[in-house]
Amino acid sequence: MLGLASLRSTFRDLRPKVAIVGNAGLWWRFACNAVLRDYRRVNQPWSWKFIAARRDTVGMRSLLMSFCAVLAGAVWRAMNPALA
Repeated sequence: MLGLASLRSTFRDLRPKVAIVGNAGLWWRFACNAVLRDYRRVNQPWSWKFIAARRDTVGMRSLLMSFCAVLAGAVWRAMNPALA
């Protein structure tokens, strides 16, 4: 039920304040705008600022993963000196 409440709050500003009966056009517009808002959020335009931030994020992630691999290997060798 928490998911439904958060979904409703996401599109609250688009939701018509009238009944569905007799106002189908407004409700269809609401549905279309809600789908478009979600689509635009997921598929945001790739500006140079966005590309630079993504490059930095991906670079930091790969650096962190390699550091963790080295650290895990060092810990394993320390715990198993006979096998290393």
